[in-house]
Amino acid sequence: MFSVPPVCGIIARMEITVIMTVYNGSAFLAEAIRSVIGQTAPPSEFIIADDGSTDDSAQIAESYASSNPQFPIRVLRFPHRGVCAARNAVLREVKSEWLFNLDADNRIDPDFLEKITAFVSARSDDPKFAFAYPDRVTFGEYTQLRKAEDFEIEKFKTRNLADSNSAMRTDLVRSFGFDPEFDKGWQDYDLFLSMSRAGYRGAAFRSSPLRYRIHRGSKTAQNDRSELMRKMTEKHKGFWTNEEAEKIRAEYSPEAMLRFRLFELLWAKRYGAMILFALKCLFFKPRVFFSKNGIPKLFKK
Repeated sequence: MFSVPPVCGIIARMEITVIMTVYNGSAFLAEAIRSVIGQTAPPSEFIIADDGSTDDSAQIAESYASSNPQFPIRVLRFPHRGVCAARNAVLREVKSEWLFNLDADNRIDPDFLEKITAFVSARSDDPKFAFAYPDRVTFGEYTQLRKAEDFEIEKFKTRNLADSNSAMRTDLVRSFGFDPEFDKGWQDYDLFLSMSRAGYRGAAFRSSPLRYRIHRGSKTAQNDRSELMRKMTEKHKGFWTNEEAEKIRAEYSPEAMLRFRLFELLWAKRYGAMILFALKCLFFKPRVFFSKNGIPKLFKK
């Protein structure tokens, strides 16, 4: 299947566990696994959790584990309960002080773990340092560099600063956990906001980017986002003022998400699909263009 390349000259460093949850992700799982196996500095353990897949995801993971006995891969199988329950179950198995979560449709460059563990180790004296989040280079439908912003808790009022594909302190992730209320998306937003409100902080990691796949199955459903933002502002009620909460919910309204989809089609250079989608919006969702912020928002982008 795939053999681990020899690793020479590794100096003592902080241990990190890679965790990966998968549900019916066989299309991209092997590529994600290979990106971890091919690291210049392997993790102390690589735990893959299958969340009751009905495809061959579990078999793919187990085949890599059996064909690479020298690499610390462990495969766990759970009945399907959702990504948050699967991640929380995996957290109980992690032995290292830090973990890196990698989604089963993404990948990392060969030097990623070596560089992010060095980055985290350099900040080990800071008891409030809780997570490190990388730049993202999208691939698939379109390619785009999304640079990680410097950490400021106030920025969480308008967007999520950090991606779930981040390095995190294991004890804190266990303590706060992944909330099943956000199974449809934004578990990471909720987790990092919870940590930050408790006085912990993150840092932007820019030495090696995450390779983030854009495909139709990877997106939080467009109409879910306004509901997710409603849940977010209600759970963290004291973080937003009433006026701020109302404003951010409007930013994630179904119409706003349809406008964003238009831009995704533009970035993907799928011009025919973009025109067809725009016409459908014009006839069936005219507020995308003719609401108070419709056309100005389009040109603001």
